[in-house]
Amino acid sequence: MAFNIIAVTTGIGGSFKISGDQRTKFPNNIEFRVFGSTGNDDPYTVQSTLLVTGLSVSGFQVVNLGDNDLNGFQEVDVGGVPGGKEVTDVTTVADIAGSLGGTHFLLDSPTTQYYVWYDVDGGSTDPAPAGRTPIEVDISTGDSADVVASATSAAIGANPDFNVGLAGPVVTVTNNAAGNVPDAVDVDAGFAIAVIIQGVGVVNTTATGLADDATEFTATIAVDGGTAQAIAVTGSLAQTYLELITEINIDLVDAVASIVDGNIRVTSDITGDESSILITDTGGDPLFVALTAFSAVSTAVPGGVTLSGFQVADVGGAIVNSNSTNLDDNGVREVTDVTTGADIAGSLNSTFFNLDTPGLDYYVWYNVSGGGVDPNPGGRVGIEVAISTGASANAVADATSAELDQETDFIATFSTNVVTVTNVAKGAAPNATDGSAPTGFGLAVTTPGSDGTVYTATIAIDGGGAQPIAVPGSNAQNYLELVNEINDDLTGATASITDGNVRITSDTTGTSSTVSIVDTGGSPLFGSLIDFVEILTAVTVTPTGLANDATVFTASVSIDGGGVQPIAVTGTTVQNYDGLLTEINTDIAGGTATIDSNRNLRITSATFDPSSTVDINTTVEVTTVADVAGSLNSTFFLLDSSSTGYYVWYDVSAGGVDPGVGGRTGIEVDISTNDIANTVAANTAAAIDLVIDLSASATLAVVTITDAIDVTDGSAPTVFTFAKSLINSLNLFQAINTAVPGEDDTVITVFSNVPDATVDGDIFLPGSYLLEFTDDNVNPPFMLEPETIDGPPGTTTSLSLIGRGTLNYGERFNENFLHLLENFASDGTEPTDPIVGQLWYDDAVNLLKIFDGSFNPLATGSTLTIQDESVAIPNSPHSTLNFIGSGVVATDSGGGVADITISVTSAGTIINDADGDTAIDVEDTVDEDIIRFDTGETPVGYGAVVDIMTLASSGLTISMGTANAVATGGAPISITAGTGNTTGDGGDISLVPGAGGASGEDGAVILNTTTFKELTTETVSAGATVIGSVAIPNNTSVLFEVLGVGRETGGQTIAKRIFGSIENTGGTTALVGSTSEDRTDSGGTAVDWDITAVADDASDELDLTVDDGGTETVEWKVSVKFLSVTQ
Repeated sequence: MAFNIIAVTTGIGGSFKISGDQRTKFPNNIEFRVFGSTGNDDPYTVQSTLLVTGLSVSGFQVVNLGDNDLNGFQEVDVGGVPGGKEVTDVTTVADIAGSLGGTHFLLDSPTTQYYVWYDVDGGSTDPAPAGRTPIEVDISTGDSADVVASATSAAIGANPDFNVGLAGPVVTVTNNAAGNVPDAVDVDAGFAIAVIIQGVGVVNTTATGLADDATEFTATIAVDGGTAQAIAVTGSLAQTYLELITEINIDLVDAVASIVDGNIRVTSDITGDESSILITDTGGDPLFVALTAFSAVSTAVPGGVTLSGFQVADVGGAIVNSNSTNLDDNGVREVTDVTTGADIAGSLNSTFFNLDTPGLDYYVWYNVSGGGVDPNPGGRVGIEVAISTGASANAVADATSAELDQETDFIATFSTNVVTVTNVAKGAAPNATDGSAPTGFGLAVTTPGSDGTVYTATIAIDGGGAQPIAVPGSNAQNYLELVNEINDDLTGATASITDGNVRITSDTTGTSSTVSIVDTGGSPLFGSLIDFVEILTAVTVTPTGLANDATVFTASVSIDGGGVQPIAVTGTTVQNYDGLLTEINTDIAGGTATIDSNRNLRITSATFDPSSTVDINTTVEVTTVADVAGSLNSTFFLLDSSSTGYYVWYDVSAGGVDPGVGGRTGIEVDISTNDIANTVAANTAAAIDLVIDLSASATLAVVTITDAIDVTDGSAPTVFTFAKSLINSLNLFQAINTAVPGEDDTVITVFSNVPDATVDGDIFLPGSYLLEFTDDNVNPPFMLEPETIDGPPGTTTSLSLIGRGTLNYGERFNENFLHLLENFASDGTEPTDPIVGQLWYDDAVNLLKIFDGSFNPLATGSTLTIQDESVAIPNSPHSTLNFIGSGVVATDSGGGVADITISVTSAGTIINDADGDTAIDVEDTVDEDIIRFDTGETPVGYGAVVDIMTLASSGLTISMGTANAVATGGAPISITAGTGNTTGDGGDISLVPGAGGASGEDGAVILNTTTFKELTTETVSAGATVIGSVAIPNNTSVLFEVLGVGRETGGQTIAKRIFGSIENTGGTTALVGSTSEDRTDSGGTAVDWDITAVADDASDELDLTVDDGGTETVEWKVSVKFLSVTQ
């Protein structure tokens, strides 16, 4: 397990403190790790351990007073009480042949007016009285009164405004909020309706009693200590309490007015001990006192417990020590020249001079050759200067300057025997003077110090006189300096930066603990601060809210398993929490009551031991009286637990009548006529002790009831004396927290250095693994403790990670490998606790996915790199594998490029481009054994008509198809061999036919168009025409062969072959010798047309010319073959 570090000692052989006695877990020389700390994350070796008893915590229990996190509030008492909830009994009747259909009765909460109506068999009509909200009760024809009551209870109980009880045909309805609402009224249902407990306090519809005219009623409300906010309410606009609350909230900022427990409550928007409300009636027509039901403005309840009074200068609530105050920095530093003299035979020994700053007074004394005696003049700080006997004046100045310059209050330099001393702090200071054992030095102030602007205020503490505060602006340029300056002048209180403001807090506690800040003079201190808002209303010590009279309040506590210790306090002595602590500590032994750092009431055992405990209980006490001739018969008192309201009633000699208090559970106490008080008490305790959520005991005439939260006499009073619950009566009470047992601490001393004093981080047991990912910035490291398994769900990874020494780990360990092999394959369910980079095979969509914050297909948006791996494409017909992004790269383990092999197990697999018009088409039909390379199709696919190339065992076919609508010719096929380097040959193009079988012929190279490059197809008539030219590069010789065939319209034919050579030497182009020509024609004089090859020196070309003999029209087709060499 991990142990939280609660204290750190730095340095070599430093230590860490953890809670509890953990010595057996950290034996000497065992290595452990610190993790999650500010600067101590490292392995450490245990040098020794020490049990420190009681320095962490003893046993304690806390009465939660809001954890310093309540909203301060104040109430205007207009008759409301927390328990003033109206209770009504409704006795139903049976339905007879639908008689209850459409009938209803009226029922009100403090906020809403309801009507309860009955729908019989779903066919009744809602009576819908105006201005009311319906509660529908569904019943059937002929339902009995008990069934009608049960349905009524269920319908009303579903409404959050009510709580219900059921006993036969009687429904007991209790309003969930206090308030004197209009009584429930039966309209036409025929029910008996009785108000058992009348609600107390105002509700939304209650009349305020304000004049219904233009009279303006006024008050002020100060929120959180701020300036009083003016509240102005016109009487005619606030005739009900709902209207009044609305009007108040229009004028109110940072707080909210509402009706709570039948009274007006104004609540701050913030929490904490500065959260407060102050209500004041003002003017000739004060608002709250004019209300008909007005009783008083109750004591304000703050947002947290305050034991010492304080006051705050509001400077925005966000400052820190280093923030600038913006006070004038116009002070002057004092500068003094000290002209030293030489020591003559020890003449300077034990002499001194005085040197002052605005804050401290110093003396500078001389110790000659170690024989001096400190003169120690009173009230000054000494600065020793060590010199040698016979030191020169310059040497004395050097030593004096060096010592002064080491002090933070001075800057010192020297030249020859003159030391120049500058005060660091600006401000006036007494001039330097020689001491009573004089040095004889020259002391001259060259620049007098000056305070500049001095800012002033007064602060009165605990009702004492106003203490003057004077702060030179130059000495308070930031808030830390300001607070220090105030504290220099202040007695009995402390200035601090708290919650971003300047707070002055009294050093005392109790009712007299107060603070009063007043800005004074022409340069007021707080008003001159750049962030100043206002000086807030002073906060006095927190009242307990207990009645300021002779009422007794009780509780009990058991400490360290001992007997119950009763606590009893009188209201007049515990009006604030400081007084309450004093009273509690007077009553208890073995523990101490305090207000802890969370501003809660804590009782802590004095025993520093793991067995120390504290158990706080709520109690009430009832002091009974004797029955006198049946005087207690049928009387009762009310008793509440945290969950149930009871009434405790007395049946004297079996002649009593149960008073039947609505909404409460009865506890009957049987006594006899004229029983003495002790007997009455014993019988009362015995009856109450039978109740499951209360316990009771009697001592003489006093009954102590534990776990009760309130007690009061009934309307048929017992005239007993009652002590209230102390805990539940506190104005800030929230709950009694779970008790915390005591524990010891273990200090672990280590051999190595502990560098950082920050108290944070955890210690992990010896043998813990520190597991680190490839990149800590992507996945942070973590600790795996011994004998633990970090496994899903809700852990670090999707694997089960095994800690050192874990037993029976084999199954989880082996399953890790299975999960990795299958890439956590699952049918659509992602692995739990994935980490960045993790793969998952999603079997629901047959995709491999990767986690980068969420699981996404592996190749989306990037290149898929496959190294020494194979990827299976789903084998269902027409499956598609899409690679979206940069593409697919295959590499071998050495980083070289590898082949990509795609194997298919079904016909008709296509690899196509993004727009689907270019593809490699594998087998249109099963076992066809043909690969087609398709382009330009829309769309490509099975049975495509544009197969650019087909590859099969029967042969390779390349076909460019028919020219499209915009092309002028068919698409060419170009085969280009490679070009050689500077000394290499160009690549050959070989067309090699296949060899014939045993009885077959060899294959042939078949060229279905012209054998050579075709220059032109030309129809020629009426003269000679150059039909094509071939450029001859400089210094190049070309062998050429021309084949031409022509056909005349009359049917005559000529075929001619021209073989020759042409050269271009230095720009002169000419035929080499004569050409060789072969000609054949149809014969006859009509065939007088021809083709010739001539050198064109002007254009460095070989021109091919045809003519028609002057009369014929001839169609020629000519091609040419070249072989060239350049040098």
